[in-house]
Amino acid sequence: FGAFRGSVELLGVTLPSSLTEIKTGAFDNCARIAEVINKSDLNIVAGSPDHGGVALAAEGVHSGETRLKTVGDYVFYDGGDEVYLVAYIGKDTVITLPESYEGRSYIVRENAFCTTDDITDITIPGSVEKIERGALYFCNSLINLTLPFVGETKLSSAAEADDTMTLKHVFAYTGENGQTEYNIPDTLRKITVSDGYLQKGAFKNLSKVKEIVLPDNLETISEDLFSGCINLTSLVIPDKVAEIGKNAFFCCFKLETINIPSSVKKLDTDAFKISALGNYGLIQVDITDVSAWLSISFANAAANPLHHAGRLYVNGQLFEELEITELQNKIPDYAFYNATCLKSVTIRFGNVQIGENSFIGCTSISDIDIDSKYLPTVVGDRVANLETVVLSGSTPLAAN
Repeated sequence: FGAFRGSVELLGVTLPSSLTEIKTGAFDNCARIAEVINKSDLNIVAGSPDHGGVALAAEGVHSGETRLKTVGDYVFYDGGDEVYLVAYIGKDTVITLPESYEGRSYIVRENAFCTTDDITDITIPGSVEKIERGALYFCNSLINLTLPFVGETKLSSAAEADDTMTLKHVFAYTGENGQTEYNIPDTLRKITVSDGYLQKGAFKNLSKVKEIVLPDNLETISEDLFSGCINLTSLVIPDKVAEIGKNAFFCCFKLETINIPSSVKKLDTDAFKISALGNYGLIQVDITDVSAWLSISFANAAANPLHHAGRLYVNGQLFEELEITELQNKIPDYAFYNATCLKSVTIRFGNVQIGENSFIGCTSISDIDIDSKYLPTVVGDRVANLETVVLSGSTPLAAN
């Protein structure tokens, strides 16, 4: 009973023809056994807990020559239809997994790194087709992680969200109570992802991570994507992103600067609601094109990063003067909400649609040159702040 219990070094087992019985529990917690070569008369089935659980974790049971092969510091199992990276057996602490196995893509197997807890950097190439649950469970010293996608497999679009689509998936294990638990290393600081759709909450509550590098081809920042990443300080939104989802940056207290590329068309409800308790985090929003900014649909005040930051920069220059041209006939709701950097507003055309709350919180506006009908919307009750007023148009002003 328990003859090989917990032998995580075991990758393959050969059962001789003389074997007649395997006691219950003989191979308990031998989670890395990928191959069983069965020369006995026992009916051994891959995935079965019978016969001491010898094949419980096995990818294959057969009676021929071993299909385990060592390539450099890695052990692979060739199952015919699928190839599995079973184990890393090297001593390096900074590693890049092989591009392929004999020209074929492969799956990174569960517990592949369970005997090496001193690895600090892992790069998994884009050729990998699947990363199994708990593949990096024992990487307790991991600092930098580069992945081809987040989750078990690459997603091309939104799907029904579950934990197999989050970063936690590769650090998952089954606890003693049978519930899924996660061993995300406290040392983890940087995550780089090269491809794939990022599902709702993919990075949620990664409280130690400071930097996340997103795929260049990413088009959507999904709901809750960075929610709870309380130590995130570095993030660049790729140039193809068109939408940022609800609560995407909730509790990102230490993220001081964010870029909004010209590709963005929609900022969903509370996308940049950093905290319900006050203004934390963001102090600067970077854009490259004011016209593109005026094309964004802001769902509410907290969808706009200016709600917290107050300062808008265009191509590195603080944005202090807004001048609406004939081609810019709309200022969307909440467009300059709390833009305390804004000092001057010029709107000389009478056909501009100004949305609700577009200039709420713009307490630094001191100079205006506008059609008179826009005065209440742009200035509100902050008339005392004005130093220079130039009015045009035919709309009469109220006595007060």
